[in-house]
Amino acid sequence: MGFEPCRYDGTMATYDLVSKLAPYVEFLTVCPEVDMGLGVPRPPMILVEADETTQVLIQSTRTDLTRRAREFCATYLRQLPPVDGFLLKAHSPSCGVNSTPIHNERLEPIKMGSGFFAQSVLSAFPTLPVADEEMLAQPDARRHFLTRIFALADLRETFERLQSIAQLEQFHAKYKYLLMAHSPQNQKHLGALIATWKDRGLDATRQAYATTFSATLAHVPSLGMHVNAIQHILGYFKDLLSPEEKKHIHRKLEELLNGLTTLQNILQELRATVARLPNSYIEGQAYLWPFPDELA
Repeated sequence: MGFEPCRYDGTMATYDLVSKLAPYVEFLTVCPEVDMGLGVPRPPMILVEADETTQVLIQSTRTDLTRRAREFCATYLRQLPPVDGFLLKAHSPSCGVNSTPIHNERLEPIKMGSGFFAQSVLSAFPTLPVADEEMLAQPDARRHFLTRIFALADLRETFERLQSIAQLEQFHAKYKYLLMAHSPQNQKHLGALIATWKDRGLDATRQAYATTFSATLAHVPSLGMHVNAIQHILGYFKDLLSPEEKKHIHRKLEELLNGLTTLQNILQELRATVARLPNSYIEGQAYLWPFPDELA
């Protein structure tokens, strides 16, 4: 999407988020259809459901590419270096995420599903963020996707240099309220993992932490869970805010729950409070700055 013309008709798909992400991420580009040996341009392929399996066919000739597609996906994903998420192409027979037409044996579209490469990714990486650009057109979905990829990148980079439990404690402190917004239970469970790390050793604790951290961020937080995390943060300022300021904050949180304002607006107000009433612990919270603002 914006890298090279590899669509079946020889054109290049583009997506604004790709160019915005470029300064912050390293893209590993793949076009499954080209990389499995098909040319550009090429006859369109479709997915066909038959005998409870999904086949990959060239539409015009019904040539069956299912085995070839599966072998490519298995080889590619097995050799892939550590990644933090997948951004795929909507509607594509290879890459669509719940946006690809699935056909019956008469080649009639019967439902929507995921492309063959997207299916393999979802199976191989169940706790990583996987989305196509159509999914990310929704602001909440876009926020969730970005939050996850930046948090998982931070986790990966932290673990690459992790040598002591103190470093993991520091990481967990940074993500306390982001984890709380996704799952208060898991946030406490991760804290308990760290507190009892001697029972299993650092390496096993690191692995258990990473698994639960990734799974926790996969949860889509409700507005109520966001409000809970924000109220915990505001507890650090309860003796510093005037009665009028407290009423204003309460009103804004009610507006958030009733759909009258956005989470981004609330976070901007919360950041302003932190700037006016400095608190180093809260200033370091990933919840307030989960990803660069220009990506929102």
